[in-house]
Amino acid sequence: MRSVTADELITYLSWVIFLLIFIVVSAQAIRRPSRAHADIALLFGTVTLVILVAVAGQDGLLPAAPAGLVAGAGILALPYLLLRLTDDLAVVPLGLRRVVEAGLVLAVAALWLTPAERPLLPGIRSNRPS
Repeated sequence: MRSVTADELITYLSWVIFLLIFIVVSAQAIRRPSRAHADIALLFGTVTLVILVAVAGQDGLLPAAPAGLVAGAGILALPYLLLRLTDDLAVVPLGLRRVVEAGLVLAVAALWLTPAERPLLPGIRSNRPS
C-alpha cells in the first residue's frame, strides 16, 4: 500500500469538502428554490465537476483531451458564476453581466477551437515529452 503525502491528503480532503458542500447546497436549492440558492449550487457544482473530470481524466476513465476541455470550460465559467452570485447579493449592472457572458462564450470557444498543442511563447518549447 502506498503512503499518502501531506500534500495529497490536503488535496483529497479539499475535494471531499467541495463535494459535500455541493450536496448540501443542492439539497437546499431543491428544498427552497430561489435564484440565489441555484447560483450557489451552480458554483459549487461546477467546481465539483472540474474535480471529477480531472480525476477521471487522470485515472484514464475519460480521454485526456475531452476531459481537459470540459475542465477548462468549467474553470473559465467560475468568474461568471461568481458574478451571478454577486448579483443575487448586490446590484450588478446589466451591461457588465452581458460583457462577462460574452467574454465567457469567447473564452470557451477559443479553448475548444484552438489546437491543443501549441508553444507556450514563440521560441519556447514545452517540457513535455514528444
